[in-house]
Amino acid sequence: MNFLNSQYIAIRAANGIHGISNMKNHIMNKNLLLCEMKKEVSRLSEDWMDCKSDKACSKEVDGGFFLNIDGIISEFKNETCEDN
Repeated sequence: MNFLNSQYIAIRAANGIHGISNMKNHIMNKNLLLCEMKKEVSRLSEDWMDCKSDKACSKEVDGGFFLNIDGIISEFKNETCEDN
């Protein structure tokens, strides 16, 4: 994957992860959507990690808005949900 494509995908993944995290903080019944949110964050985190493992890409998505993406991913990994 070329650098710009990888960077774009990582930025899109970061936006998605932030959006899901914000949604989680505002839903009344967290179990209602938690499993789906967890699955989507897991999927998006693969794109994020691909960029983080590429030196050229990772330096472009470092700090600021991207600073707590890894923490959000970890938080979702530690969530438990009842998957039906």
